[in-house]
Amino acid sequence: MVPYRLNHYSKGPSYPEIYFKGILDSHNVDYVEQYPFGRYQLDFAIMDRKIDFEVDGDQHYLDPRIVESDKRRNKHLIDSG
Repeated sequence: MVPYRLNHYSKGPSYPEIYFKGILDSHNVDYVEQYPFGRYQLDFAIMDRKIDFEVDGDQHYLDPRIVESDKRRNKHLIDSG
């Protein structure tokens, strides 16, 4: 399991995730929330456009393990199209 998934979403969606969900809903964007993609889980996936929309907290910039995990995740997503 990737490091951020050990704690991510265990307490439900964060305030920023709720906020952006409201924006997507208010614009009638067709998305999937918490979409599983391989060993990863995408916060918001806009499937028909192959867009992954992530809402990252400070830990994604401050914890070196999560920074490296995110780099691998991003490469995997890009390589997968």
